[in-house]
Amino acid sequence: MSDCENFKKIIERYVNDECSLEEKELLDAHTKECSKCNDDFLFALSIKNTLRSLPKIEVPDNFLVSLNEKLDEEE
Repeated sequence: MSDCENFKKIIERYVNDECSLEEKELLDAHTKECSKCNDDFLFALSIKNTLRSLPKIEVPDNFLVSLNEKLDEEE
């Protein structure tokens, strides 16, 4: 597995707030040297920030039950 493939996994953990301090430091050093991983990292962060900026929507209490029933009907 290449370094960049390993860093894709670290980027995913970083975005999900599951990254260790050591991994953050390694990612920082790697993205300074690797423009592809830096682009991937910035893109992942932009997606995270965009998703966080979306308004939260309220769903009915029975939403999950209703959704599962509809999915069962389609099978």
